Amino acid sequence: MSVLRVVRLGLVCLLLAVLPGCALFGGGKSPSKAMTSEMVVDQSQHEAQLRALVDRRLTGSSKSNSANNAQLHYRKPFHYKEYVEYPDGLAAYTVEISKTEYKGTPYVAKVRLAKKRYVTALEKKKSDARKDQEFFYSSGTQTLSYEMRHGKWLETGSVFVAQESQARSSVSVKSPADDVMDEADESEEGSSSGLLSKLKFWR
Repeated sequence: MSVLRVVRLGLVCLLLAVLPGCALFGGGKSPSKAMTSEMVVDQSQHEAQLRALVDRRLTGSSKSNSANNAQLHYRKPFHYKEYVEYPDGLAAYTVEISKTEYKGTPYVAKVRLAKKRYVTALEKKKSDARKDQEFFYSSGTQTLSYEMRHGKWLETGSVFVAQESQARSSVSVKSPADDVMDEADESEEGSSSGLLSKLKFWR
């Protein structure tokens, strides 16, 4: 009888030793696959949310797309008018989303698209800027930067890099305002030389 008890005790010990190993190695693969699938779904949802935000942003900017509806802006101490065009269309932009190691900002993104920008010269007086109808042209690439915070995308910067700049009319005594001006949180490259071109105005 004692031998039977010893055998039973041995079987129990064997089962206790084997079962945890089966749970560890046999069941470990399923959660990994589920997490991968969830990550793909999240990535798709994040991109859809970002595109919706970018679409609203560009639609708002495109409302000022001609000299007649150019917006009046102020960058201390100057006033100027501006309007923009997106030659490839509002939907022709590229999106690049990257995952980070920070829980507060798990994703960052860059959005790039072609842009044409028209601005008047900088004026000290608002009335002079409002009456100015001579716009200076620049064409290039706009890059919008975004971060995901608390599950929502937030725009953190906008950079416009001009590849081509010129006055719309052949005769002008003013310096292009586009060479001395930046958008919110942006630094512009490719501007012409001169004292005014070294100035930057920030929102």
